[in-house]
Order: sequence, then C-alpha cells, then structure tokens
Amino acid sequence: MAKMIRAGRELIERHANLDLVLINDVIRLAGTSIGAFYGRFQDKETFLAAVLDAAVAETQAEADNLVWQDAVWTEGTASDMVAALVDYYVRGCRQNRGIFQALLKVFSMDRRESSPLVALNRHMSALFIPALARKMPVRPGEDVELDIQIAMQMLSGTLSVMMLTDPGPLHLADDAIKQQLTERMRRILRLA
Repeated sequence: MAKMIRAGRELIERHANLDLVLINDVIRLAGTSIGAFYGRFQDKETFLAAVLDAAVAETQAEADNLVWQDAVWTEGTASDMVAALVDYYVRGCRQNRGIFQALLKVFSMDRRESSPLVALNRHMSALFIPALARKMPVRPGEDVELDIQIAMQMLSGTLSVMMLTDPGPLHLADDAIKQQLTERMRRILRLA
C-alpha cells in the first residue's frame, strides 16, 4: 500500500491535477497489480483521499517537529519566529507544490469542512498561533491572536496565488521570497 501511496503522490506532484492521476500509472509506478490496487482501495477517489491524507499527516508531523525541536520556538523572539514560520511555509509549498495546486484547483466552499487544506490550516493555526502569541509585545486593546491569524492568512493566501496563477512580482522559486514575505509579516504584526 505504501508504494501505491508514494506513486500517487509522485503523480499528483508531477501533474498538479487530481484528474490526471490514472490508476494504471499508479500501478506501473508502484510495481503492483490492478487486483492489489482494488484490494486496498474501493475506487480512485478513495485512493486519492488516502494519498492526500498521508501528505497532510506528513506535513502536520513536520510542523510539530519544527515547533518541538527548533529552539527558535522556545528561545527566539517573535521576529525570529515569524522568519521560521515563513521559511517553513515557503519550503512546504515548494516541496509539495503539485499537491497544493491540485487541492486548490478542486477546493469547494460547499465541501470546505472536508478539505485537506482546511484541516491542515487548522492544525498549523493551533500550533503556530499560541507559540507566536506568547512572544508578541502586549498592546492594550489589541487581539494579538487575531493579528497573527490575519498575518498567516496573508502568507497562505499569497503563496496560494503564487501556486495557482504566479502573477508576480514575487514568484515561489525566487530567492528573495522568504525575506520579502518575512518583512511583510513583521510589518503586519508591527515587529519591524
């Protein structure tokens, strides 16, 4: 099963489109048979859901490890944390561009609650917002967590548009993207 999941993920990355993932290609890449495929998955939709669930679980685990193991999340400043957050998001988008593009293309507000993107966003928010909020300067009358949510929405929205339409002036492959997005997040959070 793991070989089929890896093959599906490779095909999604390659095509950035769930419709272009063909069962025959999965079988060929995984070195398995049609019987083995249907012995594990009811249909293509069930298979794709398993591939996407595995990708989301891996991304969530990477984020958890980052917060638990990187000293910036316990010892760093809010500004340091913003830089680490931007770095993580940009690296994740670069590494999983095809999967994110495919998910963004099929995203539906009608099925929002079942979207892997929404589940991933909730996990990231629950992980990163409290950690960053603890290090933010206290300003009377301000909702620090709301400010962080808005900054993270700007970050994920900007990266999503880059992956879907790549309008510029910044592009996901640009060397300057991390610095530029970090500066803007710091401005939004009034850390700069």
